[in-house]
Amino acid sequence: MQQKTKAIILRTTKYGETSLICTLFTELYGIQSYLLKGVRSVGVKSKTNRAGLLQVGSQLDIVVEHKPNKTLQTIKEFGTAYYYQQVQEQVVANTVALYAIELLLRLLPEASIQTDLFDFTEQFLQTLDATPPAEMGNYPIYFTLSCAAYLGYAIQGVYSENTPYLSITDATFTASATGDSTVLKTDALVLLSAIMQGASLQDISQIKSNSQTRKEVLDWLLLFLKQHTEHMHTMKSLAIIHSILH
Repeated sequence: MQQKTKAIILRTTKYGETSLICTLFTELYGIQSYLLKGVRSVGVKSKTNRAGLLQVGSQLDIVVEHKPNKTLQTIKEFGTAYYYQQVQEQVVANTVALYAIELLLRLLPEASIQTDLFDFTEQFLQTLDATPPAEMGNYPIYFTLSCAAYLGYAIQGVYSENTPYLSITDATFTASATGDSTVLKTDALVLLSAIMQGASLQDISQIKSNSQTRKEVLDWLLLFLKQHTEHMHTMKSLAIIHSILH
């Protein structure tokens, strides 16, 4: 039976002369790999190919005939669900989007259905698309924190005079230091706590921070995820994020 679902492109790989294999984060089926035959060939009527619609981060509406346990699924139809204004062209927005996409690839196992995380990611990318680049500095931290929470690894508590330590094992702010308490400086703990309490991306964009403090927080969060999940590996985009969001 054919089924329509929304999807976000996480990765594309050329296949043969005219086709693509796309790794998609889908609303209904989680991460799946799809073969799109002939999308790199030039159509007689359009005089162009459709591969230009299939950029990493693109949001699609797709029709699939999903077969459980099949390694490579087939897309029957696809079309653009949301047209970006700056995510695929503007350097800072594109860098943040590619970081978010890579994080999903690192964290999510194949076929793991995460509908709430999909909805969050879809909205995150659309909000990113409408945000001035100067206000994106805290977005990678917020996205990482949110992914952790959706996958069951939310950090508990907030920074205060009474809870000035953060345990990487227990994922909580504590009153006294333990053997695994964070080495984060006070400014980093304050920033992390403030972003955790932000109600929206608009709130997050208004939190004051600097590049060094953001670097410390993001590095710690990725170390935290590596310790708590079995799928986390080195993030190739991390150095670019630190370089761009100065």
